[in-house]
Amino acid sequence: MNNIKIDNNVFIPMPVTLVGCLLKGRANFMTAGWVSRVNANPPWIGIGINRANATAGGIIENKSFSICFPNRTDILKTDYCGIGLRQKKLISRHYSLFSSVI
Repeated sequence: MNNIKIDNNVFIPMPVTLVGCLLKGRANFMTAGWVSRVNANPPWIGIGINRANATAGGIIENKSFSICFPNRTDILKTDYCGIGLRQKKLISRHYSLFSSVI
C-alpha cells in the first residue's frame, strides 16, 4: 500500500446525532455532525456545538444534555430537526420525551 499525504482540511465521516437539552423549561433539539468518543473509561463523548447556538446555552444552564444516534427509520426526523430549528418550528412534538439519570 502506498502512503497518501492528507491535507489539513480532511473530514473524517462522523455520525449525525440528535442533541437534546432543556432550554428555558422547554425541550430543545439540534442535529450535530461532530461527535466523537474521547475516553473509554470513564466513558466520555465530545460534541462540537457553537457557543452561539441556543442548545449550548441550555446545556450550560442545566448542566445536562442527551444524545441520540438515530437509526435509518429516524434519520428523516433528525434531518427535520436541522431544518425545523432554522425555521423556529416546535420539534419536540415529533418525539416521545423522557428524563433519566445515568
